[in-house]
Amino acid sequence: MRLIYAMLLGFILDLIFGDPHGLIHPVQIIGWFIDKLKKGMQHMIYGCSYEEVREKEIERKAGVEKTAGFFLMLFIVAGTFAVVYGILYVANLIHPVLRFCLETFFIYQILATKSLKTESMKVYKKLKEGDLIGARKEVSYLVGRDRKRLVRKSTRWQRQMWKLSRRIRQTVLLRQCFL
Repeated sequence: MRLIYAMLLGFILDLIFGDPHGLIHPVQIIGWFIDKLKKGMQHMIYGCSYEEVREKEIERKAGVEKTAGFFLMLFIVAGTFAVVYGILYVANLIHPVLRFCLETFFIYQILATKSLKTESMKVYKKLKEGDLIGARKEVSYLVGRDRKRLVRKSTRWQRQMWKLSRRIRQTVLLRQCFL
């Protein structure tokens, strides 16, 4: 029951405050680990970076890359779970109220309801104005991906909705890992 209260309170905090600017977000930390591990795995597979693989036109090892990707995903999910579980375990040893507060804070940090709406509406407004460059910039804040591929065609809405839904799916997955 305590977890349900923490979830409700975290959701309410998210609706009120959104993502706090200035604080490092857990998704950023996880992204840094993914980036470092991915580069390390690529170096183990090819002996150089992925950019060098493309430049030198080295034949890609799709099966090995998929296996490495699977282990990367497993390590990130298990690592995230272990870190959060450890923090909550120690907090509970100190005091159950501290655990509740941290659970609430983690849930608040993971959810992005208000911020996703705010940021996606910025993209929508830029597109309504016909400002594709501005829309690309706004999309980059949402997805952190190469936004230069966005073109002004009938598929632009599909691409943005796909990226937004991807961000929502990532948020839901991370929320499940933290709980």
